[in-house]
Amino acid sequence: MMFSIKVKDFRRLVVLLMIVGLSETILANSTEDQLPNSEPSNSHQATTTDLLNNAEDSNPVQATLKVGLYPFVPRIKQFEIVVQKVWEERGVPGVELAFVSHEVWDGGYAIDPPNDLDVFVFDALFLQYFQTQGYLAAIEDEEIEALSDILPYALEGSRIKGKLFGIPQLGCTNLLFYRKNDRDLAKARTLDEISGILGKCPYTGVTPPPETGLMVDLSGSTTNASLYLETVMDIKGEYTPVPQLPTLDQLNPQAIFHLQKVLGMANKRQASSDYFENPYQRASWFGKGFGRAVIGFTESMSAMGVNQYQIDFKLMPLANNPKEDVALFYVDMVGINALVAKRGLQKAAIQLANLLASQDVMVQSLVPSHPTESPQYLMPVRRSVFSKLWHYPLYRKMYRLVKNKNPRMFKIGDQSRQWLNHTKRAIQDKIFDIQVCN
Repeated sequence: MMFSIKVKDFRRLVVLLMIVGLSETILANSTEDQLPNSEPSNSHQATTTDLLNNAEDSNPVQATLKVGLYPFVPRIKQFEIVVQKVWEERGVPGVELAFVSHEVWDGGYAIDPPNDLDVFVFDALFLQYFQTQGYLAAIEDEEIEALSDILPYALEGSRIKGKLFGIPQLGCTNLLFYRKNDRDLAKARTLDEISGILGKCPYTGVTPPPETGLMVDLSGSTTNASLYLETVMDIKGEYTPVPQLPTLDQLNPQAIFHLQKVLGMANKRQASSDYFENPYQRASWFGKGFGRAVIGFTESMSAMGVNQYQIDFKLMPLANNPKEDVALFYVDMVGINALVAKRGLQKAAIQLANLLASQDVMVQSLVPSHPTESPQYLMPVRRSVFSKLWHYPLYRKMYRLVKNKNPRMFKIGDQSRQWLNHTKRAIQDKIFDIQVCN
């Protein structure tokens, strides 16, 4: 008859047989030395149990935590190497990490957290949606390391009815990059002022001439839908924690017009080009002198090369209310799968989530990994990380931007997935539905 035995059970059986054989030899040779009231069988049983337990402790059962990092960063491999290294130093013994690819986890934009993905970094656009769908485990304040170190906009924005459902890891916001010697753009404070400086359809190709026009990536429909909601808030001069998600026939025509104005400072061909293999291509061109300005996140500076210190940046206004411009910041959060507890890995998952958002991991992941590299220039959400990166001038400027504004965390409610699926393509089509800059 065919049968199988698990490795753990086989190990126990071997240890048990060894103990039984050893005990029989001892009993045969030393019966006369036993005390009258001794009970060899009970003593033998206790020793067997102890040794079996010790055998298990010295060879702990292996477990694996599946990890989904946020994939849209300049050097994802650097994050993976750092996390693995620090986990081996300070993680749970016997618990290994398995990093999944961006095909398995895309930050939440098109994929819901798989059941077997234990810890994952996601865009907080989908925080309320993931929470209402039951994907996220709640995290108590006392379970988060150095809680007060996290910037208030990211920490408080991560709460739902006072409860945390993730640990903030990174922030970002839409910035206008220009050269330090460009006094006109430095003084511009509204969308119309910037448009007046850069002009309408100033070039026709994918790559602009030197010192000419704007470069902007409007190739992604989720990006454009988010920009639409951001523009509505800028027009109203009012932050909405859970913005109204309009149907197709309720779209704000003024917001669409403002985004068409952004498109008009570039051209359709340039703005619609998707450089998936090199998402920082526009920033790279800007660093080489092409274009007069480029819109992007802080990490764009990692691709600007040796000229990165010759650039300046500020929040990109999407309306004409400079005193009421809403400083919307995106946040990437570390979430724990609600199913982890059933797998008996809750404590290990909490430890890993803390590690992913920790000062140590973030600093090591953001600094150059090679002398010829730039920092990743991703935006921290911990004061201590900014402090550790203070010797980089652009990180100092980045912190001052956060400190001097009133950042608000960008979320779009528990209907985010449904609304984006039904609306984002239509918003993109409307933005590009103009007869200029073809």
